[in-house]
Amino acid sequence: MDPLLLYGLASAALMLLAFQYLYWRTGEGFLLPWSVAAALWVVRYAIGLWPVAGVWLARPEVFDTLAVARGFLMLYGTFLLMEKRVPKWAAWGAVIAVAVTALLPVLGTPLAILNWTAYGVFAAGCIVAGLAFAREPRFPLWERRLTAWGLGLLGALQLLYPRALVSPLVDSTGLAVAAGLQTIVAVGVPIVFLKQALLESAAVARREEIALTSALSQFTRICAYCKDVESQPGAWEPLTEFVERTTEATVSRRLCDRCAHG
Repeated sequence: MDPLLLYGLASAALMLLAFQYLYWRTGEGFLLPWSVAAALWVVRYAIGLWPVAGVWLARPEVFDTLAVARGFLMLYGTFLLMEKRVPKWAAWGAVIAVAVTALLPVLGTPLAILNWTAYGVFAAGCIVAGLAFAREPRFPLWERRLTAWGLGLLGALQLLYPRALVSPLVDSTGLAVAAGLQTIVAVGVPIVFLKQALLESAAVARREEIALTSALSQFTRICAYCKDVESQPGAWEPLTEFVERTTEATVSRRLCDRCAHG
């Protein structure tokens, strides 16, 4: 069993799991087509590793069809990432392009032209996805740039695939680099969402702190006995109700250790 293909399969499966889990957790629409693209990545490596499938499926036209499908899925996800609607003609055009790619060898299209075209579409999908991800302002800067570079370089690497068909050195080196870049993307995207969640949580905590400080700074009078607050002249209310009404904080009630054991 080829260790490079096995590494590629593992990194593609890691991308699939990362995209699908994040889609389930966050509902980000762009992650669904990217998940399907990652699933086709897994299929591509599995064909090379599974001897039975290799006899029937390890043909250039099959790999080219998978490449075109992955390219269009990455582009579709990028449209969703940029919150742009995909025109119906573009969606149908992508479906037809995938079907035509599978039929071109039957029509006698030269294999070299088919390879360059198919992997050109795949490369464009990854590169455009990387550029869009890098420009997405919702995500943390450095983390999204790392992931974007991984996607962009992965796309650029696809342009070498037709050359890899006639060069074992390019083929083995390309597989190793591609698997490494896939791993970067698979790890980078979850890190982006984790960092985003941490920043949002910190922002919420900061807003609550500012609101509480602002509310406390408005205190004019507090009862020395019952601790009620005079929110308006002659109008008193419990401190906990005042805090909950004037801030985003939720007050929980319990006994302190001294009172609990007193």
